[in-house]
Amino acid sequence: MDDQATNPWYSGPPSTLSYVAESNGEDGDVYAITAGEQPDGDGRTITVEIKADPDEQETMNGMDTYSIWLEPPFASHWGGISECAIADGILEIRLTPDAADSLGVGPLLRFRLVLDDAQVALLRNGLRRTLSSGRADRRPSRLDL
Repeated sequence: MDDQATNPWYSGPPSTLSYVAESNGEDGDVYAITAGEQPDGDGRTITVEIKADPDEQETMNGMDTYSIWLEPPFASHWGGISECAIADGILEIRLTPDAADSLGVGPLLRFRLVLDDAQVALLRNGLRRTLSSGRADRRPSRLDL
C-alpha cells in the first residue's frame, strides 16, 4: 500500500470532513464514529471504533483498544493515535510512527470540519468515547475535544 493507485490517502487526507455518523454494530458490541469527506458518506472516511467487551484472546493480542480504519483502502491499525484535538473548526489527529506506517499516511491528519453544531458534538463525543476506552497505555497523551 505504498502508491496512490492502491491508497487514496497516500498523498494526504481529505482537506475537509462534511459527514459524521455513529454506529453500535449489529449486536451493540462495537461502537464506531465515522467522519468522511462527502456529505452523503461517500469518498474517503476515517473511523475509530472500540469493542465493548474484548475477550481474553483479544486482550492477549493487544486488541483491547480502539482501532482506526481508513477507507478506502480499508487499512486499519489497533491504537496508534498519540494526540487528538478539535479547535477552531479543525480536527487534528497525530499518529504514532507505527500507525502512520501501517496506514500508509503521514503522522499528522488535519481536517477542516464542515459540520453543523450537532455533528461536531457527535464527533467530539464519539472520539472521546472511543479514545478514552480500552487499554490505558494506548490512549492518546493529548485528547482535547
